[in-house]
Amino acid sequence: MSTHVLAVFDRDQEYSARLAGALSARRDLPFYVKLFTGREELCRYLQSESPEILLVGADSCGDDIRHLYSGNLLLLRDEPGGCAGEDEVPGIFKYQSFSGFVRQLTGYCSQKLLSGPEVMHVFGFYSFLPAASASCLAALCAWRLGAGDDSGRGKALFLNLDEFSCLLPMLPQVLGKTISDAIYAYRRDESGCGGDIAKMTGENAWFWYLAPFVCAEDCAQMQPAEFPGFLRATALALGTATVVLDIGQACPRAWDLFPVCDTVFIAEDESSSGRVDALAEYLVASGREALLSRLVRIPFSTCHLPDGCFAQPPGADLRRRIPGQVAGLG
Repeated sequence: MSTHVLAVFDRDQEYSARLAGALSARRDLPFYVKLFTGREELCRYLQSESPEILLVGADSCGDDIRHLYSGNLLLLRDEPGGCAGEDEVPGIFKYQSFSGFVRQLTGYCSQKLLSGPEVMHVFGFYSFLPAASASCLAALCAWRLGAGDDSGRGKALFLNLDEFSCLLPMLPQVLGKTISDAIYAYRRDESGCGGDIAKMTGENAWFWYLAPFVCAEDCAQMQPAEFPGFLRATALALGTATVVLDIGQACPRAWDLFPVCDTVFIAEDESSSGRVDALAEYLVASGREALLSRLVRIPFSTCHLPDGCFAQPPGADLRRRIPGQVAGLG
């Protein structure tokens, strides 16, 4: 049994019982969940114990509880939106999907409490192909490089960095937020941004994602040096160890993002292979020959994604459209 305690109390006893039961059933959460059905019971417990996290209904938390507990207090809120009130206590919307609730909860957890793998793998995708084809290929591979099955366990995080993405209709904004907002949240608070970023993250049957850029200027202002920390904070908030970075054509020097990735897959066809050769020659001439060991050139065969395909995992027919060398990665 975990030594970390997550305490739950809400006036709506039926809701708190369901929540505690669902959290207890999650084997990937490093908590022993302790349910309290009464305020006095909780206060007596807090007089001698201090759980790692205390989830309390926003209308159930008073001065007595705040006086007794100075740890990680999270309010269960009835309305979505702001994560904190005037008192700056972070909160979680009670009635969202359970997967979204867990993502937001883990985003607020201390890194020491999380049981996920410490090693993060970042797979980059880059090509000189048309943006629509290249982005669809990267999205297909995000599914393949994640769990690779229909269970939804171990999904990858997919990020598209094109300034004018063709994927926005398939990767809709969550709470009106995009990757721009997530990056701003990281810049404001590098160590405590996980919960806010988790709320902005969407989930489909394939992978987790942040909605692509809407404002091209936001993309142009990206700093490659901040990406390792940003990706780690986001992956930690989601509990995933796999990130797929669709580098796209947005960065003036796309190769500045190559060091962020463990492997960079470069899709090529007959018309673009010469440009890939020129890129490799440039990396050597500019003293970046060490990056060549990270590059994996893959053949590209055109894939046309059917309408609505992002709503469900790819079937066997769609899997056959993934280039063979990539299909074998999962």
